[in-house]
Amino acid sequence: MQQRASDALLRSEAALNSMLDSIGDAFFAIDSDWCITYANHKAGDFVGVDPASAIGRKLLEVAPDLLQSPSLLRYQHAMATRQPETLEEFWEPRQVWLEARVYPNADGISVYFHEITAKRNAEQALRQSEQRFREVACRPAAWNWN
Repeated sequence: MQQRASDALLRSEAALNSMLDSIGDAFFAIDSDWCITYANHKAGDFVGVDPASAIGRKLLEVAPDLLQSPSLLRYQHAMATRQPETLEEFWEPRQVWLEARVYPNADGISVYFHEITAKRNAEQALRQSEQRFREVACRPAAWNWN
């Protein structure tokens, strides 16, 4: 009986790891000591580390660029208040915009993030286009009826 339960637990863990690795977002989880308990390949690729080698290490040891990032404060806030956070941030080291969702759990936080640079660029282009339209539409007409 115990062997069956152990096998089921291993299958469940493998299925969970497969699911977290297949999602479109980068994902990592840290415990209340700020040690990484899980990271999928997208998260590892983003900071240039093998996710398996990051397990058990402190988040700031694996991703020291977070020290200069406003997102670290949001992670800390989510950890302290146990309230979810959503943020958009320009990630200077990669020169990209990111959207992150931070979810507290029983022993830490889970973070899902993905790049939104194209979305931000499209929003900026739309704002510029609207501004140009307003400037043209509000310009006094210089009609010459002669």
